[in-house]
Amino acid sequence: MNSLSPEEENFVRLNLLLTGISPRAVRTMFDYEFAPICLDATLKKEFNKLKDLQKKRVINQSQWNLLTPRFPDCPDSNNFDVTLMILLQTSDVIDSSSWRAISRLGGHHMKLECDKLRTKTLDQSNREIMLDIKQSNNEIRELKQSVEILKKSSEDTVPWNVRGEYTLIDVG
Repeated sequence: MNSLSPEEENFVRLNLLLTGISPRAVRTMFDYEFAPICLDATLKKEFNKLKDLQKKRVINQSQWNLLTPRFPDCPDSNNFDVTLMILLQTSDVIDSSSWRAISRLGGHHMKLECDKLRTKTLDQSNREIMLDIKQSNNEIRELKQSVEILKKSSEDTVPWNVRGEYTLIDVG
């Protein structure tokens, strides 16, 4: 098989950074700034500010559900997506005085991982990962088409296996 082009190598590096290291780094910093044990109380304290962000559509409905779960559940940063954690860290909604540069988000260990990724030699397995990603995207498209077909068929009130078996008899 051919080796990866520079563009493909950069894509794989960026993908590994965005899906592997960055979320862990952001979550580590988020949990450092907003202790998980106090997260519920902190969010309740700033409820009105968060509600304003929801009304302005800065926070979407699924993120809102994570911030305000039904009783007896409590918010858990392990369920938050990266954009929500960054929003809470960088906005002045919740006091966050220790936001640092991206390379220091997860501490020295995560910075070393980022540095390794920058110069990592991409081998054949990485190409296979990229091809798997492309294949997964194709499968997602096919599944979406199947869902649309199922939606259309569910709108039909007469099941396919019953259609034509029975005829209406006029009793009147």
